[in-house]
Amino acid sequence: MSEKQKAYDPRDREQKLHDRSTWKETENLALIKASKKAWWRPDYWKGVAMLADLWDEEQRDQTPRDTP
Repeated sequence: MSEKQKAYDPRDREQKLHDRSTWKETENLALIKASKKAWWRPDYWKGVAMLADLWDEEQRDQTPRDTP
């Protein structure tokens, strides 16, 4: 797992792209890397949201599950 950092998540309506105080901590590398870029166009963030979903899914698949 990576270290948590504040990043913008376009999937979260509570977060505002141009207001870093609304950004939340995450381990999602797609969001962390994208938030460090100066790309603010909406079409860019649609792609970031798709990559973030893939990253989250991959992390869930790698998380050990409790088995009875």
